[in-house]
Amino acid sequence: MHYIGSSYGSYLRRYRGLTGHVFAGRYKSLCVEKETYLLELSRYIHLNPVRAGIVQSPGKYPWSSYRYYIGKKQCPGWLSTEWLMAECGKRLKTRQRKYREYVESGVANQPRYPVEKIVGQAILGSKEFVRKVLEGLKKERSLKGVTAKRVFEGKVELDELYREVCEYYGIEGLKKMGKVKGSEQGRAREMFVYLAKGHTTALNREIAARVGDVSPSVVSHQYKRTGRKMQGNKKSTRQWRKEAKDLTSRFNG
Repeated sequence: MHYIGSSYGSYLRRYRGLTGHVFAGRYKSLCVEKETYLLELSRYIHLNPVRAGIVQSPGKYPWSSYRYYIGKKQCPGWLSTEWLMAECGKRLKTRQRKYREYVESGVANQPRYPVEKIVGQAILGSKEFVRKVLEGLKKERSLKGVTAKRVFEGKVELDELYREVCEYYGIEGLKKMGKVKGSEQGRAREMFVYLAKGHTTALNREIAARVGDVSPSVVSHQYKRTGRKMQGNKKSTRQWRKEAKDLTSRFNG
């Protein structure tokens, strides 16, 4: 998929005289546990055109495979829908109907991307699933191509992240010193919690202790709030993503 996307981007730039990026952001893929998150993730993807305001119903978007999944068009030979919809019933018509109901139930109440549940920017699943995937990677010594390999190898230390965040934002520490809301220190505190949850193996109480004056439960809430700030295409949202990327690039080498 990465190769197809980059090749098509090069084609468009060359033959249509375009400059800059064709697709927003770098290509990413996740290892997803089928039983817990696959259907949820597929619904989120099919609802992207609705969320963007392009169409009112996912079935109206012409560049989506959704119509094949719900039986509105015959599947091309290269597309298999059975595996994804296996949990929706035994008969094809039942699967198509239940899958359509599941996806379109999210039109009015838009489901969020489960960003806070992704481990190391690479794995989405239960704790047991994550453990098995990591065990398999380590046995095969296959961590070289994993985005957050330092997390999985246990090389991203909380103290190291603390120092990098303070240096990046030009502050002495994260514990409150005067007004925090709207300050560089306040932003640094939010970013530290977000990256510590997503890029280290530290427990909530350990993260809370570095920040000070917050409880372990606040760490989880803060992580989710900052994750929401990363979504969308507003200028402020893009800035949050840039800062997160700048900091994580120091650990993914």
